[in-house]
Amino acid sequence: MNQPLNQEDKNNPHLKKDTKKENLGLQLVLEKKLYREESIDNELDEIRLDSYDNAAIYKDKMRKWHDKVIRKKVFERGDAVLLYNSRLRLFPGKLRSRWDGPYTMQQQFADGHVEVKGPRGNFIVNGQRLKHYQMGYVLDNDEQNTDLVDVNMDVDMVPTEKGSSQRTSQ
Repeated sequence: MNQPLNQEDKNNPHLKKDTKKENLGLQLVLEKKLYREESIDNELDEIRLDSYDNAAIYKDKMRKWHDKVIRKKVFERGDAVLLYNSRLRLFPGKLRSRWDGPYTMQQQFADGHVEVKGPRGNFIVNGQRLKHYQMGYVLDNDEQNTDLVDVNMDVDMVPTEKGSSQRTSQ
């Protein structure tokens, strides 16, 4: 059993050898454990560095794909363009367009900004906020104010130009 060593036992050479062997065994176990922990730390560092490299590779691939997909907008002097209104509004309206214009393109600079002419004069904007204006059919004020016909009206009633209805004689 474990009994405290007395003075005679401490000087016994056989006991000293046994304790040295036990200490050597413990020392080897501790060294193996420390070596294992250091190797695990090294592996974690390598994995961490690999993840940084993979993130950089992913960013480069995505940047190249994004640049490939973007179409270069080429504006000529005199083109009609629309300007994106990025102003934050509390109640913007459900179907309200955020494109203002049309404006007339005056000059395009090498770094991407564009000079446009509007009703208040010329001003410079970022070229990414512009798009070509596709000229189409524009409603006049008369065409926008159309009269609605009552569904429940009599068959013999015909709407007139001013919105009132008259009975037709048969």
